[in-house]
Amino acid sequence: AARPLTPVPPTPPPTLVPSTAAPPTPAPPTPAPVPDTTLYSATDAELLSTSNGASCIEYGVVQGDAAASSAYIQWTPNKWHDGRLKIGDGDSTGCRVGTPELYEFEHVCLTIRGGQNGAACGPPSFVFAGGAPYRTSNAIVFEGDRALTSEFREICVPVAELQTAEWNLERRHYTGYFRFQKCGQSGPQPQYEVQELTLLAPGSLAARPPTPVPPTPMPPPPPTPVPESIATHVKYGHFWLPLLDANVRVFGTAWPAALVDGDCVWLEGGAAVVYSAAASPRLRCVVVGPGASLTVAPEVGDVGMTVGTLVVLPGGVLDVSTEEAGHAHRVVITFDGVLDRAADPAELLTGLLSVEGVVSLRGRHPCVIKAELVETAASGATELVLAGAAAAGCWAAGDELVLPDTHVGYDAGHYDKARKGYTPPGETEAPVFSPAHVPTIAAVSVNADGNTVVTLAAPLAYAHLAGSHAGHVTRTITLKSAAGAATPQDDPDAADFTVSSAPIRGHVLHTGAGAFDFTGVRFERLGRTTTQLINNTKTTGTLEGGHYPDGTLDRRVVTHQGNNQIGRYAVHCHHCRVEVRWAGSALLESPRDGMTCHNSRCFIEQNVIVGADGTGVFGEDSSETGVVAENYLVGTGGGTSGGDDGRFASRAGGDVAFGGFGAWFRGPLMLVRDNVAEGIFGLAPYSYFVHPKFVSHILVPDVPGTPAALVGESRTSGTGFQEWGGFVNNRAFGSWGTALDISYSTPAAGNDIVGYEAVALGTSGRGLGTTHSGWFRLTNCTFRAVPAAAAANPNMYGIFRNNGLSTRADLVDSRIEGYGTSIRLLPGGTTLANTVLAGNTYDFKAWPVPHPVIAPAVVTGGYPGGAQGVEYLVVMGDVLYTADDPPQPYDVVRAPVCDLAKVDAALYPGFDTCACGCSEAHCVDCGKLDGAFVVAKLPIV
Repeated sequence: AARPLTPVPPTPPPTLVPSTAAPPTPAPPTPAPVPDTTLYSATDAELLSTSNGASCIEYGVVQGDAAASSAYIQWTPNKWHDGRLKIGDGDSTGCRVGTPELYEFEHVCLTIRGGQNGAACGPPSFVFAGGAPYRTSNAIVFEGDRALTSEFREICVPVAELQTAEWNLERRHYTGYFRFQKCGQSGPQPQYEVQELTLLAPGSLAARPPTPVPPTPMPPPPPTPVPESIATHVKYGHFWLPLLDANVRVFGTAWPAALVDGDCVWLEGGAAVVYSAAASPRLRCVVVGPGASLTVAPEVGDVGMTVGTLVVLPGGVLDVSTEEAGHAHRVVITFDGVLDRAADPAELLTGLLSVEGVVSLRGRHPCVIKAELVETAASGATELVLAGAAAAGCWAAGDELVLPDTHVGYDAGHYDKARKGYTPPGETEAPVFSPAHVPTIAAVSVNADGNTVVTLAAPLAYAHLAGSHAGHVTRTITLKSAAGAATPQDDPDAADFTVSSAPIRGHVLHTGAGAFDFTGVRFERLGRTTTQLINNTKTTGTLEGGHYPDGTLDRRVVTHQGNNQIGRYAVHCHHCRVEVRWAGSALLESPRDGMTCHNSRCFIEQNVIVGADGTGVFGEDSSETGVVAENYLVGTGGGTSGGDDGRFASRAGGDVAFGGFGAWFRGPLMLVRDNVAEGIFGLAPYSYFVHPKFVSHILVPDVPGTPAALVGESRTSGTGFQEWGGFVNNRAFGSWGTALDISYSTPAAGNDIVGYEAVALGTSGRGLGTTHSGWFRLTNCTFRAVPAAAAANPNMYGIFRNNGLSTRADLVDSRIEGYGTSIRLLPGGTTLANTVLAGNTYDFKAWPVPHPVIAPAVVTGGYPGGAQGVEYLVVMGDVLYTADDPPQPYDVVRAPVCDLAKVDAALYPGFDTCACGCSEAHCVDCGKLDGAFVVAKLPIV
């Protein structure tokens, strides 16, 4: 071991042998991948605090402290501008010189928070835009897994989702913008707050270590109930229902005896009570609790109940029927209660309130709800002659009728009639409306012509024209407000009362599941929402901010007391989750809306609805499905006569259908067929207002019977009437601003209007009126104006199209007669086939822009002397003419010519003896001259 190590000699180097092979070709260099690039960061103090940084941030502000890494950029867009982050490339932009192209990256990642910020539109979204020419990417919507929250979090979006078929996001050395988008043109806007925006290279996101998955949080504990001793409300469905202090509890089958005014009766679970008394004290409330049932039915005579509020809770059953009595007796339920805002600040009580209860009302209704007058009934007449014998088979002595106002000559369409004090003639004869003149049947017979003759118990106060109808309004079940009941605004102390000084009008409402069907019911003077501005009560509570199960108690505190609550309509299906059927009933007078279907599926058929100031039938939220058919809608001139645009934006879409309508729809999904609207309407007998704003987030509910393809969908302006519903074979007879009013309907496939007949009795108003709408096809439609003064008013149009320069109208087998102007033309086009324009002073008014060809039509009247012959229509430049001497710009006064080749070129510049009707030098195609068109010959009949 002590010996020294033996040295090892070095290894000789190997002998190198020269090679005869060619040296290898070096591999081409691999392009350097783009690195991850942070464009904006909360730690970038220079960007966030200097003028250079400010130039990158448009319409936003820097918040927080960059030095402490807590800064962020905040945008709250306005109606003019989106919030923008700019990617510059060049000194002219002053921002982020030399940034790479976005298409080279795989993901855009934002550390962001924010949300709706009270905006009714949305949800929030962003796009990338820029380049030359300026282009815009696909929008990335912050919803679902990408929904913005109140905490900062990273959201990564594949660049491929932003790319479109036309643009891969290449800017080519021009500025680009990340635009955080506004929604709508008014009202609150979404808010965006960004701490960091990073572009990730291909594969970078996948290479990140997995994010630890936090443990699943325990569900929050159920809310601690507010002690009953201090609670004021209980949660049911969409409502906080005031607690009702019942002093009489029922557990068995007997209705309690010895009740007195002010008692509240509560039917406990298992109770099954039959009520058949002729009258009751003035009860404060009757509550049908879960598992209980109340049957109201005649046994030996008429039945009456007077109650403030009749409540049916989930699982409770209310069955009101006259069927077992063979319709010999009647049931009358009178809602008689005052409004106590201390206990009920949202004004839910007084009326019939069903929160997922089972409600069935079954009375007698006639086999015929209306019959047409074949002869005009003069003032003072005691007989009505009605078409056919059907009414004679089921109308009887003592039954009450309604006869509409058919006054001729009312200036119903005057734009300012309310301020000028124009009031409807008031010639409706009906119960409630004219107590001294209620058309009551004394006898019914059939004459030699097979028509029904109704003999009245008293002479008529007014004349009623042939072609109008008599409606039957007697039913064996009546729900009504007490005599003298008022709306909150009618109270002498309307601004600040706590307890109303007079009885308050009742309303009928069902919400949620259960059942809510009725037939043969008369609803009289119900509803207390008026056509004034909606003014809702606002409350807060100890459990605010959560979703709580039915039966949860809370103490609610008023933060604002309203006096015109939304949704207290006469009859109201509010977010019903069961199909409802309302048939054969009569509704007499409502200060706003008659029968309302709200986010529900409703079948509203063969009802008589008289004098609903807002609208007789109301499809409130665009998501309604079902059928509105064979109803008789009688207008009495109520409503503001104002269009929905007047309150739409300022009230966030929550205050509509106040102008005076027969039927009004927010969406196009209901089938509207075979209805008749008569009398005087503040604005229109039928109206569609399908603007998507404020309702695009409202989806068709999953109610049994709803087409599966519609459930969970939002369908508004882009859906045609005929796709899921339809507007078919409806009729109007009376006075109005517009016979069919359509706004914001722009389906690519157009809208079909089939079999509509409108007979106008006013000296102003329009037939079809459209605003911001698209293509309409009218088949077998008639618009006829009766007064001679209507034809003298050039602004009384058969078809009027407004603010929709691409609007197109196709008329087939239709007729426009007696108007000042038949059709207002717009560049979208007007075609007429087998269509009669008769007795109109002007057949067309042209808007001063070019028009397409007008197809052949059958035309009669409307030209000097009623001459007969052959005629041409000519559209020349921006003016529509006919072969008239001299030509009339814009307004067409027609006269026939025998041969277009003989038209005087001096009168019609550019037209001479060319067979096409234009000089050969300018003939591009037969009948065309620099944007002018000559239409085929029109036979005059």
